[in-house]
Amino acid sequence: MCLSWARHKLGCAYYSDQTLELYLMEDMTESDQFENVLTLIAQISPSLLFLSDKQDLQVFIKHHYGMYLYSVYLIWLGNTIEIKTILAKDMAFEKGRYMLLNWFIHHIQQDNIYLRDPEEGNKTHAYLQLEGLVQLDDSLLSVACAGVVLKHIQQDESFQPNSIKAFTCQDCMHINSDTQRSLCIFDLETHPNMHQQHREKESLSLFGLLNKTK
Repeated sequence: MCLSWARHKLGCAYYSDQTLELYLMEDMTESDQFENVLTLIAQISPSLLFLSDKQDLQVFIKHHYGMYLYSVYLIWLGNTIEIKTILAKDMAFEKGRYMLLNWFIHHIQQDNIYLRDPEEGNKTHAYLQLEGLVQLDDSLLSVACAGVVLKHIQQDESFQPNSIKAFTCQDCMHINSDTQRSLCIFDLETHPNMHQQHREKESLSLFGLLNKTK
């Protein structure tokens, strides 16, 4: 997983070794409280996190999770997340765009396609596919993040992505981590009375309602 924050915009890309898919988020607005960052980390639960060496985001994450500034491992909710620092020049839009275009070129299905100039035609086809996947001019940070993730996973041929998918969080309702914990959205419910912890709660939370109807 790679995160990048600049000018109150947040970019994110991550790879799933279960589905063999690379996910690319459209850049979204993010404050200096980084609530969306914490939500993404909590929901994706990455084992490896790439951050730029010249962003306040790295300092915030390490401070929030009680890490020493030069620590490389984050222990949170029983999960170990390795943090790798990337040079700012290596987390750039042009490098990410280049990596994504190369991926599309090598994964274009040539069946029933005639190209007068295969090399130039593949480049054009790849660019159109990439442009159709995500608005490049509006997702500079996420494209840069995708390049970092692709470069990392290319070191292992068994983990090459079969597809690239884009997603957006712009139209979603966002809640902070305190509200998320209070609603027990991703946790089993516990009774608020410490003397009745063994009893089930009234199941009025989102998790409880969904758990009862599954």
